Amino acid sequence: MDITITMLDGTAHTLVVDPDKTVGDLKKLIHVKFGVAPNTQRLMFVNGQTVTLSEDTRKIHPSFQVFVRNDKGKTNTYDTSPDETVHKFKSRVEHREGVAVSQQRLVFQGREMMDGTLSDYGVKEHSTIDLCLRLRGG
Repeated sequence: MDITITMLDGTAHTLVVDPDKTVGDLKKLIHVKFGVAPNTQRLMFVNGQTVTLSEDTRKIHPSFQVFVRNDKGKTNTYDTSPDETVHKFKSRVEHREGVAVSQQRLVFQGREMMDGTLSDYGVKEHSTIDLCLRLRGG
């Protein structure tokens, strides 16, 4: 994947990195290519998520966009990552769509998403997830 590095002076450089590498590996590469010591680097993803020095062993997982289609056919775009939990994602859907987590059924490729992470269900960039409402009854 391509990562754009913006220096403090505003110059931008593009590096090709393996997304399975760690943040520490990326910092070493920046040090080799541009002479910036790893302990002075502050890395941020495009979505503004800060990666601090204590997270050097963390894998580089890019954020990506998915689509959520509601029961009326309206589609909204969400920025997410493969390791986001289904519960956290449902909470964000609740905030934006106004549907309580307890009333949501998120379905991707015919499978209801219950627990785990989005990657556990094979959700990738530009995937469409259907938001279905639970039937109320008694």
